[in-house]
Formats: sequence, C-alpha cells, structure tokens
Amino acid sequence: MKSCYSILIVILMQIGYAHSQENLEDSLTRALQYAVDDSSKYKVQFLLTDFYIENNRDLSIQYSNACIELAQKNDKFLDMASSLTDKGHALTHLEKYADAYA
Repeated sequence: MKSCYSILIVILMQIGYAHSQENLEDSLTRALQYAVDDSSKYKVQFLLTDFYIENNRDLSIQYSNACIELAQKNDKFLDMASSLTDKGHALTHLEKYADAYA
C-alpha cells in the first residue's frame, strides 16, 4: 500500500512539473522580442517557422518571409534557400502551387 502512495506522489509531481514548464511558442516569441542583432532574429524566426509549419501555415509563411528578408539583407544565401524551402512547403500544403513554385 505504501508503494502505491509513493508511485502516486511521483506521478503527481511529474504532472505538476510538466504544467509548470514554459510553452515553446511563448519562449520563442519572447526571445524574438529581445533579439537585438539580425543573426539572433533570424534564428528565432526560423525556429518559429519550424514550430508553425504544420499547425498554422499562414503564420509560418509570415515568419519565413521575415527570414527571407533578413537573409537577403545580410547576403546569407544558404539561409535564404532554407527559408524559401520552408515557405514552399507551407504554400504547397495550402495548395497555393503557383506561389510555392514561383
């Protein structure tokens, strides 16, 4: 009987710990607000693009566009290619094929 109570306590502690963790979306959004240089802004926006790629494709496209602009501004062609790939992926799933392949 004591072992059942100890297992129950451990499970309840794990549940409490899981609820106390900060949401990834919130932490990335906060990190974007405090990002100072273009490099850190790009990294956070790229992570947000990846976070929203399957759940909220419109928002993912918005973050992809911001990444593309930053990559063009700083002549980071591999970063631009990666962001264009993510944007194309989201547009393809939204069935906007002309935009995806343009």
